[in-house]
Amino acid sequence: MHALKNLELVDLHVVRELLIPSLQKLVLINMPSLECCSGLTASTVQMSTSQRDTEWLSGLRELTIHDCPCLVLPCPLPPSALMSRFSIKGIPTHPTMEKKYGFSIKSGELIMLDDKILAFHNLRGIGSLFIKDCPNLVSISREGLNQFIDLEGLYITGCPNFTMTSGLVLPSLRSLSVQACAISGSWLMEMLSHVRSLDSLVLYYCVQIKFISFSQPAAIEGASSLGSVAKHTDSDEQLLKIPSNISRRVLYISNCPDLELGGEEGALRGYTSLEFIKVQGCPKLVPLLVNGKMEVGSLPLSLQSLNIDMGPELSTGARTGLEQGGNQVPPPPPSLDRLHITNLTDKVQSRLLSFLPTITELVISGSP
Repeated sequence: MHALKNLELVDLHVVRELLIPSLQKLVLINMPSLECCSGLTASTVQMSTSQRDTEWLSGLRELTIHDCPCLVLPCPLPPSALMSRFSIKGIPTHPTMEKKYGFSIKSGELIMLDDKILAFHNLRGIGSLFIKDCPNLVSISREGLNQFIDLEGLYITGCPNFTMTSGLVLPSLRSLSVQACAISGSWLMEMLSHVRSLDSLVLYYCVQIKFISFSQPAAIEGASSLGSVAKHTDSDEQLLKIPSNISRRVLYISNCPDLELGGEEGALRGYTSLEFIKVQGCPKLVPLLVNGKMEVGSLPLSLQSLNIDMGPELSTGARTGLEQGGNQVPPPPPSLDRLHITNLTDKVQSRLLSFLPTITELVISGSP
């Protein structure tokens, strides 16, 4: 069968060993007795594991191996830079990995992600990296990640013990999402300092970060600039200071109850590229959205969509501002046409909504 290019084997429970010709696509699913899959490639490169030599096909474009717990696989993976699709799942010696539109990795046991597990050099062209649900993961190889010079999206989720050494340079990064991780503000600051342009920043339940500040653009930056935060230093692990040279279209901060603004109120006013803001479950970040007089004029003029949790703090302040300022309270930016509010109260809604003349889409939720 030398002409065979695609092979799929599913639910063959008694097969222990396979001898396979050169292929472009190989799928092995639910083969609990399979131990060896020799002759996969015509490559001269061989790796010996448990006294078994396994060859990997240099021409293989798609590889799927699911639920083959006895199969001996070589490390690192994926075996080729030419693979368009790659999926490993249900192999006790390996984390769950998939390359499709981007590359994702998931593991309940993985502690260190290095070149013994992942063939970073075979993933240099990926655009997105997803690291999710790795509760024991502590660190990732800096040398490995720095090979991803074209990486545009980095998404780290559910890694409560994950920390990172310095020296990570991802210049092409445009989207960064950090959720339920122990990453420090100083690490994020250093990484962002090497980014040319960032479209989207998402922070969700980042308990290590206690303060966030925004450096105002030079045109409006004065002696009291956010670049100098009195109580904190740049080396403070709890402070995340966003460099002023990074433009953002999306800012999403959620479920960070202890996160405070580490600089002046009205910090976002000068960011003319910011189009979407979402702040949920962050009661101490009220000054990020409005100043002490509850003036929504603190929001950037480019803002198109606002997703905000009123909460007790913001509701109290807004009610006070409306009562004191009456109809003199400044309206939101004229560009704002989408508003999503949670925890809206009877004491605020009747007067607050009258200041939204440009809204074309309104969502109210979590407001019993």
